[in-house]
Amino acid sequence: MKYNYFFYPLEDGWCLPASLQTILQRRGFHNSQSDITKKLKKASEGGFIIGKKELEKFFEKYDFKVEFYNPFLEIEELDVFLPSRVNRDTDLILAYDISILNGTLKEPVKKPTGHISIVTSYENESIELTDPCRKVNLSTREVKTAVNPSLNTNYGFYIIE
Repeated sequence: MKYNYFFYPLEDGWCLPASLQTILQRRGFHNSQSDITKKLKKASEGGFIIGKKELEKFFEKYDFKVEFYNPFLEIEELDVFLPSRVNRDTDLILAYDISILNGTLKEPVKKPTGHISIVTSYENESIELTDPCRKVNLSTREVKTAVNPSLNTNYGFYIIE
């Protein structure tokens, strides 16, 4: 996955529109975050709803395929899943609970705690996320904690091909 530019969220809770804008830009589609937000469902607590069904609907007009992976729900281990996806020409979005990573990020966590980042690399059990305007490195253990389905069943990796 190669990204030349990452878009900054234009408003609080717009990490999903910024990530989608970055992915679309990489693939040659130019959309504003404002236009993207019109195609997403708003969450009652702020931000936007993410799920496989919602992303499939969003990417339908681009003919992109969406898959979902959560290490708690699949047989394939995270350390097998990531290398096989990160080095392909796919995009990976991670939906996770940012409050669990409180020592990693320098800014205080605001409610809601659901967050979206783009996975930019994986090496030696370290996952690099672009958040969506800065890079954060997390261990696979930290990511597993942050995507526990008991927190939210939509937390996990979204593979866009």
